[in-house]
Amino acid sequence: MYKEAFPYGTDRLVNLLPKTGQKRFLGLALWQYLGIIILFGLAIVLHFILSRLIKSLEGFILKGWIKKLNISKEYLWRIAKILSLLLIFKLMANLLPVLQLPANYSSFGIKILSIVSIGLFALLAIRLVQIFVAYGKSLALQTSNRMDEQLLPIIDRFVKIVIVIFSIVQILRILDVNVTALIAGISIGGLALALAAQDTVKNLIGSVLIFIDRPFQIGDYVVGSDYEGTIEEVGFRSTRIRTSDTSLVSVPNGNISNTAVKNLGARYLRLFSKTIAIANTTNSKRIEMLTESLMRLIRLHPKSREDMTHYAHLVSIEQSGVLLKMQTFINVDSFATELKVKEDFLINITKLCEELDISYANPNAPVVVNNPPPLRLENIDYDKRLYDFFQAYQNQMEEKYKE
Repeated sequence: MYKEAFPYGTDRLVNLLPKTGQKRFLGLALWQYLGIIILFGLAIVLHFILSRLIKSLEGFILKGWIKKLNISKEYLWRIAKILSLLLIFKLMANLLPVLQLPANYSSFGIKILSIVSIGLFALLAIRLVQIFVAYGKSLALQTSNRMDEQLLPIIDRFVKIVIVIFSIVQILRILDVNVTALIAGISIGGLALALAAQDTVKNLIGSVLIFIDRPFQIGDYVVGSDYEGTIEEVGFRSTRIRTSDTSLVSVPNGNISNTAVKNLGARYLRLFSKTIAIANTTNSKRIEMLTESLMRLIRLHPKSREDMTHYAHLVSIEQSGVLLKMQTFINVDSFATELKVKEDFLINITKLCEELDISYANPNAPVVVNNPPPLRLENIDYDKRLYDFFQAYQNQMEEKYKE
């Protein structure tokens, strides 16, 4: 019966000091002190051996992933030591009855060992989560959607919070705290807090909706009701937007999820549309030459989409001037390149007007009845001017946008 109650050889430990072992000091017998020393020594030796075995096993299991996930050897060594200590503390808790300590000592020791084991388990889980996050980042880098990379840190923080909360609850149960009553009290307090912090809850739900719907991703240029800029980060409470003047604006996620957001970064084509008002003294021949030249501007530009509708036409004749409409789609993947292409068109439209001696309309000029005939410029070789212009234009665009 004694061996069944104490299967790890308490009798042998007692017999190490058969005569003097029963002498007591501070409530414990000398053989019990000897047992504590032996257990600590055993733990140190086991930790030295076990941690190195676990490290070798980790290297074998994660072979090929260490470099890919950028996991340092020091990080694996820390995991090995934590796992080794966790196993040793579990073993110590099973061997503690061998010492036959008084009930209060034994209960205190088991509680300490259990609390430390829970702490080690939480630390180990957090370390392993980091490895899974590193693996997730390697997968996210292979996708074109940059929101995956932004979602990983949020998932990382959420899982770590859950691990910490679970560990705290387990420690409270070991300390004989009424967890059910505590959770009930926290729930009532949480309800009152939620009612007082409805905007915070709204923003949290908004962040979940953003990650589900994915109306934009990191790096997109967005326009909202009272904000405009490039998405830099999407957090639990707010989205950070970098404006054109490099200011950082934090917009609550609840506001973003409930309002219309124009995502300029999601466009697969960009539209260039411009109305050109020229002086109504321009003769019909030069107007025709200008519309034809505008169409040629579009066709010769490397970023124009030839398979999409584009045009340049005379659309209206007003008292203040003659209106021409030019429109085309351009194939670019960033806002900066879009501005660059639009600048090309605007500058060369101005140059074309200069080559054709066409002036822009002045809406503030007074309206004159019986307008005098326009200045005749028949002796100027506009065809030669346009030929030279487009030769230079084509060479310039090819050089500017060469791959």
